[in-house]
Amino acid sequence: MKAWGLAGVLLWSGCGVFIPHPPVPHELLVEDAAIEAYAASLMRTILAVTPHAHVADRYQLHLARLQTWRGLAGAAAGAGIIYVDYDLARRAFANPQSSAATWFAMVLAHEIGHEVAGHVARARFAARYAPSWNDAAGQQARELEADRLAIGYWRALSWDCGVWVRRFEADLRAGRDGLHHPTDRRLGQARALCAP
Repeated sequence: MKAWGLAGVLLWSGCGVFIPHPPVPHELLVEDAAIEAYAASLMRTILAVTPHAHVADRYQLHLARLQTWRGLAGAAAGAGIIYVDYDLARRAFANPQSSAATWFAMVLAHEIGHEVAGHVARARFAARYAPSWNDAAGQQARELEADRLAIGYWRALSWDCGVWVRRFEADLRAGRDGLHHPTDRRLGQARALCAP
């Protein structure tokens, strides 16, 4: 999967027209065929158990230096376009049995959850017509929904759901919490969804 050229990409905006919008600066995009193939294969595996399985071929995955840019592991840009942090993907590719590989799969499932739920398109619409939808409470709700969907995919694939609980427990112990990614609420939800 090739990274976007300088022309950017056309995305649907809330005002009902196509606009040029390069979500990640071009200089942060990374091309690495082997890692892209690995990540795309994992993305297809996850997509196979989602309501978007029939449009999985429309999804695009791009490697970018997201940690350097914004401290992100992944980002959904709408229209099936997903960015993942190159360094995380590289570590996962180097050792598919590592905690980095598990975290990478969790990030990918979470971003697919945003896409399936239509969060990006709804946020663009809300930015113009319902700004309160994009407040902190609304953003937290969307993050929790993306997690809920991702954990559902995880379970559908018969993967160890407990990794979500362990990840969020570790995040809380390390003091990693955010306004838009409320770790305590994410942990509570993961515990409820992953209970036997």
